[in-house]
Amino acid sequence: MKDRKAEILELATELIQTKGYSAFSYQDLSDRLGIRKASIHHHYPTKEDLGKAVLAHYMERAKKNLQVVAQTSDDPWQRLDGFFELVRGTQQEGDRICCIGSVYAALTVVPQEIGETASHLAQFIVSWLSEVLGDGKKEGSMAFNGKPEAQALAVFCAMQGALQMDRAESGGILDSVMGQVRENLSV
Repeated sequence: MKDRKAEILELATELIQTKGYSAFSYQDLSDRLGIRKASIHHHYPTKEDLGKAVLAHYMERAKKNLQVVAQTSDDPWQRLDGFFELVRGTQQEGDRICCIGSVYAALTVVPQEIGETASHLAQFIVSWLSEVLGDGKKEGSMAFNGKPEAQALAVFCAMQGALQMDRAESGGILDSVMGQVRENLSV
């Protein structure tokens, strides 16, 4: 038997990543899943409830994936490449962008709590990247001016923008930006 709640969450994630939070409706979910809107409201009474659930699930998945990357290697370059592969995986899942970037693009129209949840997720990822870049700078395998936190924010923003540009320009940009980030951090 299908887990209807998980199916709704999965499809809502896809729609947020491909259409945006404001551009999808419960009718879209109903049509694609072949269920009544009342079934969706049973699991997620409001769209805001659904949006919060999507971002909570996205946060859980991000934490798990970054933990796996961190456990795979102590080498900062390998951890950065692991992060890049996670970003690439988002793009390869049907030309999606990150949920954070999607929510941030519509920040003036999404509910405040959705924006705050996306911000917490972004802060978590930037903090993780900061640790990776700080380790690389400390051991001398990476070089950059400024503090690791600022460099991590620059890398995160570059990935968010690259995902959106790559989708708009039909490919190649994400890999180019990743390559440039690597070059900029090289000793």
